[in-house]
Amino acid sequence: MLKKKILFIEDNQYELGPFIRGLEDEFEIMRARNGDIGLKLLDENINEIDIIILDIMLPLSREIIDPEMGYSMGLEVAREIKKRRINIPIIVYTRRENSKLHMELSKVGVAEIVLKTDVITPESFKPIIRRHLP
Repeated sequence: MLKKKILFIEDNQYELGPFIRGLEDEFEIMRARNGDIGLKLLDENINEIDIIILDIMLPLSREIIDPEMGYSMGLEVAREIKKRRINIPIIVYTRRENSKLHMELSKVGVAEIVLKTDVITPESFKPIIRRHLP
């Protein structure tokens, strides 16, 4: 059986490594360290990616900072994905507990927002991913 493919867009590779290793038994993971690379990988693999996991505090090659929401390039990446009418579920994985940001993400149509906490493990994250897979 083919593994479902996740595009994981996260700039903190140190934090991401152990987490991804815990998901790789069930999913194939493509990694992108910033929004530009994530969008490029998405374009190149559009028919293979089943779900996108997206960090919010994420650099692009251009910096846009919204003073009310903080550094939220992940929001811009989500907007760009939806603007292109790409119908792949997006799970936002973030430490940001900003209600305005979460409202904007909901307007964009992200499938779910998951807060990064010490209790989120790969095993507890797998059911969240499965819930949004086609």
